[in-house]
Amino acid sequence: MRAGTWAAAMAVVLVAGCSGDTGKDVAARVGGEKITNAQLDTELKLAGARDPADPKLRQAALEEIIARKVLAQAARNEKLDKAPEAIVLKAASIESFEAGLVRRNLLSAVPEPTKAEVDAFVREHPQMFERRTGYLIDQLSVTAQRTPELIEALKPTKTLEEVEAVLKARRIDYRRSLQSLDTLRGEPQLSAAIEKLPPGEPFVLPDAGGFTVNRVRDSTVQPLTGEKAQAVAKELLLGQRRAKALRERLDKLKAEKVTYGKGFEPPAAKKPAA
Repeated sequence: MRAGTWAAAMAVVLVAGCSGDTGKDVAARVGGEKITNAQLDTELKLAGARDPADPKLRQAALEEIIARKVLAQAARNEKLDKAPEAIVLKAASIESFEAGLVRRNLLSAVPEPTKAEVDAFVREHPQMFERRTGYLIDQLSVTAQRTPELIEALKPTKTLEEVEAVLKARRIDYRRSLQSLDTLRGEPQLSAAIEKLPPGEPFVLPDAGGFTVNRVRDSTVQPLTGEKAQAVAKELLLGQRRAKALRERLDKLKAEKVTYGKGFEPPAAKKPAA
């Protein structure tokens, strides 16, 4: 079970622990705190346990809760929770949990795409489905900015080897590697652009701290059709809708509530490059 899921479950259990119990359902006691069977059920559910009734799984989960509570009590007894850093971290943890509640509620309300919408998505993205392609790509990862001078030097190059020669002559660091690209999960505009490239022609992409120069070494068409295509398209569409709903809600709340101090304003959004 994932640690992050247990952290989320902890807050729920703390709330649940405030309710009374008959004393007949206590799985363990840690000092003055009780761990009930109902709380154990809640944590297992939130952790996505496949078989919450499995005795070994329940025992392992119980021991993990006990360890967490023992250490938490020790932290409080030793006043570690009163340190300034601990107060900030605790507040951030609670806020993260509360934000997660809003996210979960918002995402669960997003309607699933209809079959007609899924069919249209498949038709409109042939590179992802009918012409889905797997590319094997030679890549030069360059740790330098594309200055006007460097761009001019690279303009005449027609092969990856010529690009390497320019970089070596200018003593610019780079790393050569082999990458893969599946157009099913790749950026549709990038996939369409690669499909139109002449064989062997390098193309440049921005990268953190620099840029990459790429060349398709090999490609294999792997069509995705029928029910599999429908299932994947539905998943992708739903993911896009959920991301959009979350972004719009967050933007709206920030517009209503956030004011930045001088010098802390976010940079203005850039227009997408051609």
